[in-house]
Amino acid sequence: MALSGSILTNVGRRVLEIIDSLVENWLLLALLAGLLWALFRLRQLEARLEQVSSQQTNLVDAKVSLEAELTAIKADIRWLSEDCFKTPRPVKL
Repeated sequence: MALSGSILTNVGRRVLEIIDSLVENWLLLALLAGLLWALFRLRQLEARLEQVSSQQTNLVDAKVSLEAELTAIKADIRWLSEDCFKTPRPVKL
């Protein structure tokens, strides 16, 4: 009886060691998975930041282009309005 009790104790101890080892391994796997997920999200956020930066550059370029067109239109209007008042127009009665 003492021998079977000793065997059961040893088996129980070994089972607990296996369970403890599995828990440690699962914890390490969970930490590794969390780290990989964080790196994946970081890559996604970096890609999004590059995309937004590119869009911002495009918007700045478009703004400069529109401002140049607006300046040209204002110059044309100024020239046309000055031309209208410089040259006398015949009036039909």
